[in-house]
Order: sequence, then structure tokens, then C-alpha cells
Amino acid sequence: MKKWILLALGLIAVYLALTYYCGVQAERSIRQQVALNNTQAKANSQPQVALQEYRRGFFRSKLRASVELGATDTSLRGRVDTDIVLWHGPLIFANGVKPGWFYAAGELKPQWQNREHQQLFERVFKNGLGPISLWGKFTGRYQLDWHIPAVDVQDSELSLQTQPSHLRTEGVFNTLDSQHWMNLGALQIHWGNAHIKAAPTRVEAKVNFVAEDIPLSDVAVTSEHIELGGLYKGQLHGLGFQQTQELVNGKVDTRAQLRLERAESLIALQQFSLDFALLQTSFAAIRAWTELSLAAQQEIDESQLKAQALKALRLMLHPDAGAEFAMAVSLARGDIQAQAQVAPRQLESQQLNSMSVVQLLQLLHGTGELTVAEDVLVNSPLFFLLVEFIATYMNHEPPNYVMRAALNDGQLRVNGQLVPLINLLPEAYR
Repeated sequence: MKKWILLALGLIAVYLALTYYCGVQAERSIRQQVALNNTQAKANSQPQVALQEYRRGFFRSKLRASVELGATDTSLRGRVDTDIVLWHGPLIFANGVKPGWFYAAGELKPQWQNREHQQLFERVFKNGLGPISLWGKFTGRYQLDWHIPAVDVQDSELSLQTQPSHLRTEGVFNTLDSQHWMNLGALQIHWGNAHIKAAPTRVEAKVNFVAEDIPLSDVAVTSEHIELGGLYKGQLHGLGFQQTQELVNGKVDTRAQLRLERAESLIALQQFSLDFALLQTSFAAIRAWTELSLAAQQEIDESQLKAQALKALRLMLHPDAGAEFAMAVSLARGDIQAQAQVAPRQLESQQLNSMSVVQLLQLLHGTGELTVAEDVLVNSPLFFLLVEFIATYMNHEPPNYVMRAALNDGQLRVNGQLVPLINLLPEAYR
């Protein structure tokens, strides 16, 4: 009997030791992930997470975290606080039974400095922003869940209703690589005689860092139906967007696709697709465009902004780079198709550094073609307004009208007619 008691006491002691160790590991993992996120956020002038308090106990811990908002926009200045309780493993009895280092739960509580913004928030989110939870697994991975409650706002001017939404994020504590899934609930907005109705939307994203400051993102967004009512009526069916980024020969290829199965409006579309690709973007160019984006949000001298824009543009123009575009539209009377490719010709980087925007444009070469079914163009309500344009820039090749364009040495010719590119540039860059 004594042996069994000693064995039981030994098992309890081991479990208590494991529980304490799980608490230590939980704190280490959370601080590690927060530090990684803050490093990235600081580099991009984004809000950072501050761990205001972390009290580690034996069986559970408590922490308080906050995020300051509106650093670049004082009208949106505020703060999001959250009080979180962590239950330590190895066996967690919280929201069911699960193994792991820890399981944490809390709720986001925004506080806006602007009283009107705070009142608006409380009016829209009567029940708050909903619970969040974080499950730290033995594998070093985590699972974050955020359940966003439904919204129901009714007054004489506006009616806003959304169904509950759910966000899930999975990743590893010692990296910023992550996967995200979000189910956005159905949406209805009514104001006056107009309305918008959207079916549930599914968002999937995967983020993979190929350098400390270079994330590659794959994104997919799908929605079955969007309806517009009022003065402008329309319905969109089978809406989808997809973006992929991959590392090829040490540079980034980005491809984006927009798809629409059917649209009903002034013009009924049976199918629509839009494809765009930006090929072989260097890390240096990505960093330069990021710097330009951040600079554009600040009050800096226009000459400095122009210099940064030129730097970013020059880094894009290398022999392996290129851009591709394609569009296809199916209508009841016929189809519309378009495609284009643009690439720079080879030049020494030292020469690039002294070139103006106009000179840089002269490095580009490419081709493009637009094909419009004759029945579509002739029966368009805009046909008579476009007669001169069609006669100048399009060829009649039954059963289509075709526009062909060529870009060489900075000269754009459409159907053989010169179109000065310099006129398309802002005055400051000519």
C-alpha cells in the first residue's frame, strides 16, 4: 500500500514539475513570437504589441497586452488592451481537454481617444470584438482563433447586419511564417433606397519569409454572391481572387488572378478573368518600394519622394524582369480579349543610376493586343462616341475589331499611330 502511495505522490510531483515547466515554456514562446512580430512591425511603421504585465503562476498565468493605434493618423488614435489567462499543460482542461504547453483565452478591448469613435464602436460592436484563444502545442506550433460576433445596427439612416465571423492563424513560435483562414459572415447594408448584400466570404493566406524583411504571400478570396441595389443595380456571382508569390532564381515572381463567373448589370457578363504577373523582382527592389510606400505616408519633401521613386523604378529594370497582362470577357454577343507583355532591355546598372524617368521608359519594349467581337462593339451604346477612336486605332478583321500596340525605345505605337508616353507622366517626372 505504501508503495502505491509513494508511486502516486511521485506521479503527482512529476506532473507538477511538468506543469511548471509548461508555464516557463509558454512565457518563452509568447515573448519570442511577440519580439519577432514587433521587429517586423517596427520596420514597416506598424503598431507593436506591448506586454504590460506577465504573472506566471504554477498552474496558470495571467498577462496583459496592449497595442497603440493611430501613430500616423491622429484621428484614429487609440489603444487595444487584452487581459489573457493561460492554463499550463501538459494536459489542459480549458475549452475541452487537449495536450500542449498552454492554452490562453481573452478578449480584445479597444479604447479610442475620440469620443465619437468610441461611441460608434460601442454602437456597432455591442458585445465587444469577441473571444480570442491561443493554443501552444508541444510541436512548437500555435493555433490562434478569433470569433467575431454578429453586428446588428438599425437606425433611420442606416441598417448594418453581419453574421458571425471566424479567423484562425497557425504558425511556429520561432518564425513569422504562418497560415490564415478567415470565414467572413454574410453582410447586409441598407441606406435609403440602396443596399449591398454579400454572401459569406472565405479568405485563405499563407505567408513565408524568404528573408528577414521579405515575406511571400499566397492569398485566395472567394465569395459566391454580391448584390447591389438602388440607383445602380447589379449582381456578381462566383467572385474569386488569387495571388501567388514564389522565389525563382533568387528573385520573386508575383501572379494575381481575378475571376467572375457571371455578372448582371447594365452589361451582362457571362464570364470575366483578369491576370497580371510581375516577374523577377529583386529583394533590393522590394525593399525600395517598401521604403517609398512608407515615405509617401509621411510629410517629406517632394524632391525626396521623387528620388526614392526613381531608385525603386531603376531597381525594377533589369534584363530578367517583366510584366504580363491578360483579360478575357464573355458577353452574350461575343468576347473581348486582351494581352500584353513588357520587359526592359539590358543596360549597365551604372548607366541606370543617372537616367531620368523619360530615359528609363526608353528602355522598355513590349507588345499588346485587344480583340473585341464586332457585335459587341457595334451594339455598344458608346459606339458612336468612339467612331473616330476606332477608325484611328483599330482594324476591322471580321468578325472582330483588333487593336495592336508595340512599345520600343520609349515609343508607343497603337495601330501604327504614335502615342507620346511622356503625356501620361505626372509633370514632376517628365
